[in-house]
Amino acid sequence: MTNRNTTHQQRIARDLKARLGCGYQESLRRVREAAAAGRLPASLDSQGRAAAVELLVREAELATSPAPTPAPGPAPAPPRCLWPWNGAARLASLAPGR
Repeated sequence: MTNRNTTHQQRIARDLKARLGCGYQESLRRVREAAAAGRLPASLDSQGRAAAVELLVREAELATSPAPTPAPGPAPAPPRCLWPWNGAARLASLAPGR
């Protein structure tokens, strides 16, 4: 298989290192994981290597992007307490200070 060629993987790792700013070993690990999972292009000529780098950069950006903030809405209801005696629920429903 072409995408298991270590020379191509090393070239992709060098380019990925330059784009992401992470270490070479981390870049090579990402490339090898992608190769093992079959996510690299079948042809790793110069265009295929460039496509592989773009793919891995997008994956890295998605992995490090912050989670979307939830839309503002009503505050969630406080959790209900389970009281050990009958009638305690009426006491718990009173607002503080009453």
